[in-house]
Amino acid sequence: MRRRDPTRRRVRSPAALALALVVAASVSTAATLDDYVDAFRDALTPAVTALFDDVRADLAATAAPFPARVRARLRPFFDGTVVDGVALTPATVERGRYTVDAESSRRLFALLPPSVVAITVGDVVAFAPGEYQPDCVEGVALIAHELVHVAQFHALGRDRFLERYFLTDTLRRQLGGGSGPVAEPTTSSLEVAAHCRQAEVCRALARAGTLPACRGRQTPICPACRRNDR
Repeated sequence: MRRRDPTRRRVRSPAALALALVVAASVSTAATLDDYVDAFRDALTPAVTALFDDVRADLAATAAPFPARVRARLRPFFDGTVVDGVALTPATVERGRYTVDAESSRRLFALLPPSVVAITVGDVVAFAPGEYQPDCVEGVALIAHELVHVAQFHALGRDRFLERYFLTDTLRRQLGGGSGPVAEPTTSSLEVAAHCRQAEVCRALARAGTLPACRGRQTPICPACRRNDR
């Protein structure tokens, strides 16, 4: 998922709040943050996996393979390199599919913060309106970011991917209250790997000069890789 500040919001669902209170009451008063994270994760995992499967099936109904020209631009960056234990192979480029402006995508993005520009669910990348830009530097780099998540999903499997990407990191941010050694969204190891590959692709395409910058800019705006800052 590519986003700016994705998870800093309060619990709004009464059912989720009730579940949170039940879980919190069951944890010892001497519990550490890790104990709370484990308890909440165990309670929330069935609901999260069921929702994930529903959304994945919904998006897959309208998804298509990336165009041949896009796959050709991305293959040099998916050459079998192993990043954070996950091989970024040419098969990832062929496996990934995308959807733009279908009803299922509109419903999904209506529920997400407006800062979210793309989200990967399994092997399907959904783009927010106006964010699928396959013929400019930053747009191709964004696709590369999301394809890293496709590779991670297939390497880790659904349950492990959800546990690492969504549940554990999100719970640590929420329960940690934003203080101490709680990771920011962009410092999740899975997200850092995708963010850094996006930066590498962006810089390489900018140097090559074969594609224009997006949105009529004179030069591409490439993100910085924060891997060395962790």
